[in-house]
Amino acid sequence: MHKPLNVLYLLHDSRRSGVPAVACHLVKALNRHEVTPTVLFAYDGVYVQELRSVGITVLTLGERTPFLWRTKRFLMNGLLLVMGRQFDVIHIHSLELSWSVFFAKMLGLKVVFHLHELPRRISWLLRIAMSKADATVFCSETCAAHFAGVPARVKRTIVNSMEFPDRLAVSHRNGEKLRIVMAASLNKNKGQDLLLQAFTRLRDRDAELWLYGTTG
Repeated sequence: MHKPLNVLYLLHDSRRSGVPAVACHLVKALNRHEVTPTVLFAYDGVYVQELRSVGITVLTLGERTPFLWRTKRFLMNGLLLVMGRQFDVIHIHSLELSWSVFFAKMLGLKVVFHLHELPRRISWLLRIAMSKADATVFCSETCAAHFAGVPARVKRTIVNSMEFPDRLAVSHRNGEKLRIVMAASLNKNKGQDLLLQAFTRLRDRDAELWLYGTTG
């Protein structure tokens, strides 16, 4: 019987937002016989409690203190220095932690760099992080195409997954309006403008469009 892979997952945010949601869903779905996960957040938040509630080891640098919370993203590298060699792989999520990729490779650690965002400008630090990581993972074909011109040792595309319940949470009955829902932060990158354009072209006008998301 082989030993499970010991993986440390680094996340820059523990609040309700896209990257933490995807990464935490991934961690919770892991086969514990194959992977032993530990998750390191920059600070406390809702996903810290969710992961701990299912028995996953979670580390943080304390509360999301005013003015200092961004600094804690960089201070996580100190924990890599202290405990990084305990892990077989360091799985780093988000371009916000490009420094951590660079630092982990300086320590000689195995690093997977998982990108979920499409920055308008690809910074020099992000380019270095992608070139140093042992593998760079993209969340979609669109994301992969965005970084097509940036060198990386290994590139892989793993599309974000969703888990659906056995029964639909919402049913549509005759006589009711069809409700179309989009849940995403309200910004240009998410494409609510395209959805609005498509919605105006519907032949069936017996429908409602609901947009849910943060604006901050």
